[in-house]
Amino acid sequence: MNNYVYQHHDPITKEIVYVGIGTKNRAWIVDSKSRKKEHRNWMVEKFENGENIVAFVNTKMTKLEAHALERDLIEKHQPKFNRTGTKVYSHKKCGISKEQALKCQELRKEGLSYKAISAIVWPESKGYMQAWKSVNHFDAELLV
Repeated sequence: MNNYVYQHHDPITKEIVYVGIGTKNRAWIVDSKSRKKEHRNWMVEKFENGENIVAFVNTKMTKLEAHALERDLIEKHQPKFNRTGTKVYSHKKCGISKEQALKCQELRKEGLSYKAISAIVWPESKGYMQAWKSVNHFDAELLV
């Protein structure tokens, strides 16, 4: 429970330009592997000017909770530096039927937690990663 969700925002306009999850000092790291070049350049400029661009949305979260909140905030704010598109998995490769994936997405829209969804769709399972993947990584239009 040491994950957090953070935002990078423009200090003048207050526009949210990036939403991410992290641990330790991730929100301040400018590295070439995980950020777009434009985002890195923007961060460097803001840091060189002594501007505070980091705001914490929530702390002390599990990784699963952080991913869910991150996705919700990205959908809500559409930050310009977040990568466009989402990773889409084959439900067959993950051992999840089309019906299960669609049911998970439907239940999440109704506001159920991933744990509650998992208990309904996979009552024999104790985890809820399958429910999270079904909601966050399967595009209903691509489920065949």
